[in-house]
Amino acid sequence: MSTPAISFTASNFVLERLLDTANDGFNQLILETTATYGVTPFQLSDSGNAPNLLVGRFDLPSLIKSGFQPNYPLCIMSVAKSDTIGRNSLQVTPSTFSGSIIVSLDFYVVTDCGSVPADGQSVYQAVEDAVVGAFSTDVSYALMPQGLTFNDEALVEQGRMEFGPLSSSGDPVWCQMIACTLVFRRVA
Repeated sequence: MSTPAISFTASNFVLERLLDTANDGFNQLILETTATYGVTPFQLSDSGNAPNLLVGRFDLPSLIKSGFQPNYPLCIMSVAKSDTIGRNSLQVTPSTFSGSIIVSLDFYVVTDCGSVPADGQSVYQAVEDAVVGAFSTDVSYALMPQGLTFNDEALVEQGRMEFGPLSSSGDPVWCQMIACTLVFRRVA
């Protein structure tokens, strides 16, 4: 049996950490952080009739045009590999990829209201705390698959709050993207 690609290993690890309701996983931590910031609690699910975790390089407006009815907050995860990221990037040899694996988590949160939301910051802070907590703890490091390392290289960006027809009913809502980038590295 061949060894799975390192990007497959990284993406499976991220999915496990997102869906984990124990072991300081995202689904456990987001309940704590939403309570801390006073926002509606949620958890991610990649199954059932209304998944809010998709894996792939999807564009939200195209998904909606296709008839997909998002279950918000929605998270779209995608993976890329690079051998040129960072000053001390590792080299690619003919037989083994040895660079960086970049996992992007794009969270889309909406507010159903006709006026400007009073608080556009709290959901961002809750997501940021849960993402960083799910990947930057001793528990997370202990669960890391062999051949993969994470050195706390994470970027969490708060996108603009935009008004547009992004609800499944077509009613205008305020939508914000929270972009999280996690950089993993392959180790021998």
